Amino acid sequence: METNAKKIYNSIDLAKFIAAILVVAIHTQPFKGTDYDYYFTCFCRLAVPFFFVASSYFFFRRPSPDVKKYTKRLGTLYLMWFILELPIVYKRFFVDFDHSLPLQILNFFKELVFNNTWWASWYIMASILSVNIIVFIQRRYRLDNKSLLIIAVGGYFLSLISSGYYGVLDSFFNERLQFYHKAFSWCFHPANSFIVALIYVMIGKILSESEWQKWSAFKRESVVIVLLVVCLCAGMAEVHLLKWSAYINDAFVFLPFVTIIGFVILLKTDIKIKPSIALWLRNLSILIYILHPLCQFGNSQLLALKNGDVMFALTVVESILCATLIILMSRRIDVLKRLY
Repeated sequence: METNAKKIYNSIDLAKFIAAILVVAIHTQPFKGTDYDYYFTCFCRLAVPFFFVASSYFFFRRPSPDVKKYTKRLGTLYLMWFILELPIVYKRFFVDFDHSLPLQILNFFKELVFNNTWWASWYIMASILSVNIIVFIQRRYRLDNKSLLIIAVGGYFLSLISSGYYGVLDSFFNERLQFYHKAFSWCFHPANSFIVALIYVMIGKILSESEWQKWSAFKRESVVIVLLVVCLCAGMAEVHLLKWSAYINDAFVFLPFVTIIGFVILLKTDIKIKPSIALWLRNLSILIYILHPLCQFGNSQLLALKNGDVMFALTVVESILCATLIILMSRRIDVLKRLY
């Protein structure tokens, strides 16, 4: 019988590809100008939490997770694309940001830790930092998963009040929270940083280290599906009620619950596809995530396209074609493999 450490989940690779397309949808807004835009974007927000959970799950299920190797791999990926996009990075931080050099440098490092340097880079940096933080705290203070989860929930609370629940807190305290406003408007957005990643890393860690198959809620597939539908409905009700409140719509209470149940369904689902196709989908998902902002920018500048269905479709096609070209070329030029 195949062990958990060796089991291959084709369903996860297929889901990664779909999640990458959803990320493109978040940024290109195929339903822009319609009543569906906000709700569709909120639904697409499942994509990035899924990426965090999947990455964490496969990292921590190893017999001896090597955090140095993990950091080196993602750090190399980050550095390679940083170099390729250096002109854009330089223009953003040292040309367009018209302040003194010390403030420009400070802003650069703030964005490096809490947001983006090159487009879409926050996810990679958040993955590096959140996994290292969890591993460090666990090893240094010998905390169990329950204690680590409490810390992660605290981080997610910060993400909630800077995102979906921004207006709720503001309506209660208003002018008394000037620091709160300045922190989330200029300094950092927890919902787009390693702070929000902590809870998803812990979800992946707990699922990888526990016998979740024996949990009563997950024993029967019908129960799991009902739970998913209930949480999805509750989540959409939540985003509807908080439409007036959301500063950015990245974090809501039900988002982690839907992510957990959805990921468990994928773990319980066996999809028969060739290993080569699964690997291709896995690599495509990474490159689509990284390439799509460049394609979107090119479409807006060269073709004068605005966000909408045409922008979405064209960006998806261009990202897939560019990603496929990189993968094919990497078979001859080994260094290109470091781009994904």
